[in-house]
Amino acid sequence: MALEVKNNEEKKYDVFRFSMEDLEEQNPFNDLPVIKNETAGTFHTTMTTSEFSSYCPWTGHPDYATLTISYPIPPLGVAVEQKALRDWLNKFRTIDLYQEEITFGVKWMIHKVCGLPLQEIYVEVDWKGRGGISNLVKV
Repeated sequence: MALEVKNNEEKKYDVFRFSMEDLEEQNPFNDLPVIKNETAGTFHTTMTTSEFSSYCPWTGHPDYATLTISYPIPPLGVAVEQKALRDWLNKFRTIDLYQEEITFGVKWMIHKVCGLPLQEIYVEVDWKGRGGISNLVKV
């Protein structure tokens, strides 16, 4: 049973309502193009965007953030193509997920697409403040 919380308008919201399978259904990533590392070396990629935004299910307002993704690309491993990643991230503007769910969802996508263990992937989302409170989520 999900925890129910009420806001000032007496609307009910389930906290952490989505599973990663729900995310895959609403924002599919199984066909994201990848770039293969055909060298003998391991690379480490860090991608950052200051233009990330999503839809807040609590307030209905947009949330803005700086998002950083960092992970290794081992020999014969793959990296998500950057334009495809940008387009996939932009779809969060229409999906009502909490900030923490989105942050882990980005990590989950890299895990599934690149075949890396979760502990090798680092995602940090620095959510801009609203109402005087900002939120830095790291997974």
